[in-house]
Amino acid sequence: MDLGAIRVKLSKNEYKKPAEFARDMRLVWDNCKLYNQDGSDLYLLADELAKKFEDRVKSMKLDVGPEKIHLSQNIYKIMDKDLGAIVKLLEEQCPKALDKSSPDELDIVVDNIDNKTFRDIEKILLEKIPEGSREPIATPKSSKKSRRPPSKKTKTDA
Repeated sequence: MDLGAIRVKLSKNEYKKPAEFARDMRLVWDNCKLYNQDGSDLYLLADELAKKFEDRVKSMKLDVGPEKIHLSQNIYKIMDKDLGAIVKLLEEQCPKALDKSSPDELDIVVDNIDNKTFRDIEKILLEKIPEGSREPIATPKSSKKSRRPPSKKTKTDA
């Protein structure tokens, strides 16, 4: 992937979601850093542009309605230790997404998760849940609610 290919995809309206565009942009920066020596001008420039890109993406409020549902459903499918890793990530990167108002439960408020942290959580879920067990983004289950013990409850305010 390169910036020229992204320009072509943009001009042909091939991106269905902002997340697809962002994924390709991240791939450009990652590839540049992978194929250039650490500390070289190109590596440093890619690193700087990647940081600026992430800052811009973070400041945007993307509508990820079905993705929020998908994330919430998949959180119920991971092991406790993996859930702990997600909670730790949220504590470090996005504490406003954790509702600790009750002493015996912890809510993850998906609407309060910033875009970068959301994508980081998605990566964890993709690694930890077998492909056949994951909820597809395109077909969220709207009326069926999963229950988990109170300490692992998620909450969406969609």
